Amino acid sequence: MSHHKILIGLCTYRRPQMLRECLRSLAKLKLPNNSETCCYIINNDTTPLSGAIIKEFSEIETPISFLFSECLERGIPQARNIILEKADAESYDYCLFLDDDEFADEDWLVQILNCQKETSSHAIQGQVKNHYENRPWLLAPLLKETKFDVQGGHLHKFVSTCNVLLTRQLYASDGFQLRFDQKLALTGGSDKELFLKAQELHNIKITFCANAVVNETIPASRTTIQWHFIRLARIESNRFILKQQRNGKLHTILYMLPTALLNLIKSLVYSITTILFLVVPKQSARQFLKLLKSSAKLWGYLSSITGFHINAYKTTTGS
Repeated sequence: MSHHKILIGLCTYRRPQMLRECLRSLAKLKLPNNSETCCYIINNDTTPLSGAIIKEFSEIETPISFLFSECLERGIPQARNIILEKADAESYDYCLFLDDDEFADEDWLVQILNCQKETSSHAIQGQVKNHYENRPWLLAPLLKETKFDVQGGHLHKFVSTCNVLLTRQLYASDGFQLRFDQKLALTGGSDKELFLKAQELHNIKITFCANAVVNETIPASRTTIQWHFIRLARIESNRFILKQQRNGKLHTILYMLPTALLNLIKSLVYSITTILFLVVPKQSARQFLKLLKSSAKLWGYLSSITGFHINAYKTTTGS
C-alpha cells in the first residue's frame, strides 16, 4: 500500500472562536491508513493569531499535525498560494482547502479521498451544510440547507475552496503549476477563476462528493438584506472581472450590457409590484426578493464599469 502525504490548508482572518471549533473538528478526523496528514493554518492579518490557539493545537496529541504561519499581505489568494507553495515544495500528494468558519464531519477526509481514488478526478468538491444562527422569514428562500444542489457526478462550472481536494498535478512545479490570481485579493472569486482556467487549459476532471461533508456556521450578520445585496452584487462584479481579464473591458461592458438593462427594467417592475402586493405579505416578499436580486446584479455591473470593484473581504463576519 502506497504512502500518501495530505495537506489541509486553512486561511483565517479575525475569527478566533470559529477557527478553534474548526481545528477541534480536524483533530477528531478519521485519517486514511498509511498517510501523513498536516493542517497548515495561514493567519492573513498583521495582528498575530491568538497565542492560546497556537499553543493548544501545537501541543495537542493527535495523528494530525498543526502548523501555523502568516501572510501579512491582505488577500485570500495570497494566503492560499502560500499553502499551494508548501504543498508543492514538500511533495504533498493532496492539498485540501476549507474555511475557518466550518467544522468537518469525522469521516470527511476519508470520504473525499475515497471519491478521488474511485474517480481519478483532478479535484473533488465536497458538500457544505449550512447552520444558521438566525433565519428571517423574508430571506428564507435564499437560506439554503446546503451550499451545493448537485447530488453527484461531474461539475463543470463553479468550484469553491470551502471544501475541495486538489491532486498534486494541479499545483506541482512539474505539473500544471496552478496558483490563485492575487489581483482578486479582496473581491473573492479567485477559486472560481483557478478552476475555470484549469478546465480551459487542461480539461481537468472535477467530481462532486455529497458524502464528504463540512458544516458552515452562518452568523446572524450574514442573514441580513444588506449582506445578501452585497453578496449578489459581488458575484456579478466578479463575473465582470473574470470576463474582462479574458476579453478586455470594452468587450465585457458591451457583452453584459443587455443583461444589465434587463436588470434595470426588472428592478423598476419589482419595485412597483412589491408595493402593490403589500396587502399580501407572502407575495410582496417574493417580489421584494426578485427586486433584491435584480438591483444587486445591476449594482455589481455598474460598480465594475467605474472600476470600484466590491471588496467584500476587507472585513469579516462572525468571531
